[in-house]
Amino acid sequence: MESYELIDLSYDVLDELKNSKEYLNVTTSLNVLSQKAAFLIEEFKKSKAKYNSVTLYGKHHPDSKEVTLNFIQAKTALYQNEYYKDYIKTLNLFNKKLNQFNSKLNEVAKDCFINEKATCEKR
Repeated sequence: MESYELIDLSYDVLDELKNSKEYLNVTTSLNVLSQKAAFLIEEFKKSKAKYNSVTLYGKHHPDSKEVTLNFIQAKTALYQNEYYKDYIKTLNLFNKKLNQFNSKLNEVAKDCFINEKATCEKR
């Protein structure tokens, strides 16, 4: 089998994964999160950017305490949001499925390495 044929098969597998219930749940929950919690996401991004710029100067920056507190509040508000929690839950379920697939693929590929074995007979 030529390498381009394997790549084509890989794209077919990716298409199957993108059509899976878990992947569709992730994209749906991300869309809902983006619509329902847009303000929280923006506040988190702004406060994180400010926090990152202030932390470059260390704790001695005059706005350090205020910026840190604002970042903690924005992060907490986002992370406690029901739509964010649902997104993380669906993302973790999809990643679990992807990791299981990856593990199985690695297991099958190990059997194909030519050491003492000559073929992929263990399937």
